[in-house]
Amino acid sequence: MTLSPLEDVSTGSPHVASHNEERDAINEILSTLDGALGLKTIDGDVWLLANATYDGSEFHRIDTTKAAFGWQLQGANEIPGEAELGFNISGAILWVASVQSYTLIRGGGDAAGDRYAAVGGWELGHLVSSERQFTIGGSGMEIDGYGTFPYSRVVSGTSGTVFHRKIAGFVRNVFPNLDGYDDQTQDSWVFGYVEDQNIENSGHWSVARIPANTGVTDVFDELLQMDAHGHMTITAEGSPTVAPSAVVYSSSVTGDDGAGVVTFGTGSAPGTDAQFTVTFANPWLVAPKTISLTPYSASAVACGLYISAMSDTSFTVSAANVPAASTTFQVGYRVIG
Repeated sequence: MTLSPLEDVSTGSPHVASHNEERDAINEILSTLDGALGLKTIDGDVWLLANATYDGSEFHRIDTTKAAFGWQLQGANEIPGEAELGFNISGAILWVASVQSYTLIRGGGDAAGDRYAAVGGWELGHLVSSERQFTIGGSGMEIDGYGTFPYSRVVSGTSGTVFHRKIAGFVRNVFPNLDGYDDQTQDSWVFGYVEDQNIENSGHWSVARIPANTGVTDVFDELLQMDAHGHMTITAEGSPTVAPSAVVYSSSVTGDDGAGVVTFGTGSAPGTDAQFTVTFANPWLVAPKTISLTPYSASAVACGLYISAMSDTSFTVSAANVPAASTTFQVGYRVIG
């Protein structure tokens, strides 16, 4: 159903003639709205169409090289698919028919295809339901922050066939599908629920960093992970280095700036005080508040190891007691900023 024109009134009365002029003007406006602007009443709902027409039974794309849009204000009908779920909900819906090579707006351009929620048909852009809930059909919503660059986005979707991740959360300086950046010279960040599509029960909460000038398929550093059991893993970037003191024969370190294990060995003349110094791969924003040590043997415990110095770039471990000579020790560390 289209907008109905006003009826003609045939009479010689000047008042009627004036009415007819007003009628003609209004009808011209209605014709413009119903045609050029695509405003129509269809099955009791108001539609505003762009690059699309309605012939009384089907929607058609006008220019197949461009997307079509349909804004449906549901005054009589309900959101497609909701009734099957037991909900009677209407809404104000922006539909999008993506660029396709066919004109009929139905799935696959086929008259037997679905009209809604099908590629080639009307796909959800966004809607406001009669319960005042807002839904978007894509995988992300960009927040420009009055032009604050790079941009932030709320996302829920997959990252494609290369990276194999499902992500629901908040990102900065990366597109919703993790397939591009606002500014590749800056770091990108991801915070939210992450799941590897190829690994069952791999879902966890994550804080991840994508370093500048890299691709997400190259580096996706998950700095913090928490699984469904509340187990939290913190992984700091980079590999620290360790330097032995004069009373230590050798030393090595495995781990990262947040946690690791130092192995050190004494010679024939061990001593107290400084045993080794660990230098972080990346400076902390401020000097750590706490560094805990875990000796891995009774002989290491007997050394009385303690933190004698720490800064934003390094920490030193000393011994209160003289370590055993010609012995190898191991001690774990955990840094809390």
